[in-house]
Amino acid sequence: MRLEKEILLEFEGAMHVAQISKTAEALFEKAARDLPEPPDDVTQNFMFLDYYPRGGLDKVLEKVAQAGQPLSDYTLWLMFDCFMIADLDNAYHETVPNLKLNDFGLCVEITNAVAGKAKNMWDFRMRGKDGWLTPEQFSTEWDYVKSHPSGARIAGQYTWKTNLWQLGQIMWCLISHRVPPSGPLPEFVGLPLPDGGHGPVRWTHGKFITRNAPPDVFTNTDFELRNLVVRCMMDDPADRPEMDELERIITEGIQRHDPGPQQRQALRPSGVAIDPIFGDPNKKKKKKKKKKKKKKS
Repeated sequence: MRLEKEILLEFEGAMHVAQISKTAEALFEKAARDLPEPPDDVTQNFMFLDYYPRGGLDKVLEKVAQAGQPLSDYTLWLMFDCFMIADLDNAYHETVPNLKLNDFGLCVEITNAVAGKAKNMWDFRMRGKDGWLTPEQFSTEWDYVKSHPSGARIAGQYTWKTNLWQLGQIMWCLISHRVPPSGPLPEFVGLPLPDGGHGPVRWTHGKFITRNAPPDVFTNTDFELRNLVVRCMMDDPADRPEMDELERIITEGIQRHDPGPQQRQALRPSGVAIDPIFGDPNKKKKKKKKKKKKKKS
């Protein structure tokens, strides 16, 4: 928790990173002054985060599953933009949901000095949650690494593309309405060409969303978006797209599905979600009053 708190303080004010609630912490500290000193063996590791009424990824998946329909292409492209582009620029956008990255307790900054030690590279294989690890951590190449994975193509090749793979995994979940499969194994896919043909075959962990067979909820989801997510989840980091290409494709996707200035203007001041599935989290549901039956005398 100490590490996570340090990272959140480092990203204080970042638009797309969860924020520590200064108000809650101040109230707690004020109340703690009137309490007796705790025993030395009692941990005091805690922090308060701002409240986000729309919940986490699991709650989003639950909502879209209940709705029985996919998120709109425009919503999905905006979400991708939040993670990949707007987060870097700390850009402000008035449409919601405003996505927040969180749970940094197991992350680590891999400098050249850190990466130079073989023990670190092996230890990093366990950094993260089960089901959300990256090919750089679970690749079968590790079976052939004797000490340091410096000569491998995938195993231990931690770069910004490792983070890209995980963001692609989140988008995969939002498109497929599923959680990532456990014990992930790559599948080969032919990258589509502009003329409709297929290019070089590559290994990816996202092939499932390329299917166009009903009753998959994502059948009508923008194929360009699905293809980009599949590329972000390539097994080999070298096969994942570069940042300039990502920015171009995401920008084009948003422009292609833009609902128009009138719709955007209607959303801005009201705080209404860009997709009706999200709704207004602060709006309380009205309870129907039951009419009492009069007793006959």
